[in-house]
Amino acid sequence: MGFILLWIRFDRWDHRYDLWFIEESRWTEGVRYCFSVAGQQIRGKDQAGGSSKGKGIAE
Repeated sequence: MGFILLWIRFDRWDHRYDLWFIEESRWTEGVRYCFSVAGQQIRGKDQAGGSSKGKGIAE
């Protein structure tokens, strides 16, 4: 297992939804990683019109 799938709504900032993976055993690091991935996805969506959706989640 090891991972919790969270559905976070960014309605206050950019009216988008993003998937966050939090690693139970190191959840502080997991949160930082998720912020990084979500930021990359948001920037990618802005630049590529959504073609980068899901990128980085499998890493």
